[in-house]
Amino acid sequence: HMAYSNRICCKIPTVDTLARKVIIADLSPLFEALPSDSSRPLRIRVDEGLLKVNSINHNYRGQNILVGDGSTRFLRSRLHGITRDDIYTLQNIQTYNGTERPTREDDNFLAP
Repeated sequence: HMAYSNRICCKIPTVDTLARKVIIADLSPLFEALPSDSSRPLRIRVDEGLLKVNSINHNYRGQNILVGDGSTRFLRSRLHGITRDDIYTLQNIQTYNGTERPTREDDNFLAP
């Protein structure tokens, strides 16, 4: 069982591009209930309720994050950085099937 979600990148990152990005965080609430039958296709639809839920690792109160500069912190919200980007979702994506990747480096996305 994996209790953390890792950054999914759109291209091979450099140290400079990762310095202020979230690298790892507590388990994403989007993927905490993955189907046990791997023969079934993954389909997760994000609704308003799921967009507000924090990680289960801290009883939904927030999540620990590791940033590329080596710092860690506890966030009470899923939003990070100047742009306040949701670390667990991709911009403009409502349904996930397990093959999604960010199209821009400034779109944080941490998955299973």
